[in-house]
Amino acid sequence: MRVSDGESQYRVLAYQLPAFLDLQQKSQKKIRLVVIDSISAIYRGDGAYKQRFDKMAEICEIGMRLKRIASQYNLAVVTINQVTDVPDTSLKGSAFISHMEEWLDFNLINQQENGRLGLFIHSLLKKPTLGLSWQNSVNTRIRLARSQMMEHVVTRRVLFIEFSPKAKRSGCEVVIDDTGIHAV
Repeated sequence: MRVSDGESQYRVLAYQLPAFLDLQQKSQKKIRLVVIDSISAIYRGDGAYKQRFDKMAEICEIGMRLKRIASQYNLAVVTINQVTDVPDTSLKGSAFISHMEEWLDFNLINQQENGRLGLFIHSLLKKPTLGLSWQNSVNTRIRLARSQMMEHVVTRRVLFIEFSPKAKRSGCEVVIDDTGIHAV
């Protein structure tokens, strides 16, 4: 289902999704996973969409609504949030070091790869499009980072658990191919 604006998204999350889940439960076809790709699409690049405060309140409301749905229907909700570049001018000197400190406590499951976290620096510098409001609305944050794309060099990817009440901050290098996602 494609959603193109805030009103449509509200209608889907408030009425259509719960009605669909109710119908599936009654037919004994329980849904265990809802994936929303991309939760931030209706906000991205639309500076005139709403005042900043209204947008933040709406983002928090979406987070609460999705948590309620997950709890009520005993399912997982995965939302994909896009990222945006941070202008280079804003991360010079101590600001850059400060930003990178949040990644220094990460360990990859394969300990031999820990010295290579620098490969993913450009991806780790990106910020989630929905910002702090969304970041604080979710239970678990997982980031997919990749090395820079270069000719004749294999692009590497890492999944990082940024925050979780149930798992420690860690990462795992992965390969994405035609058959799915595989840990390295």
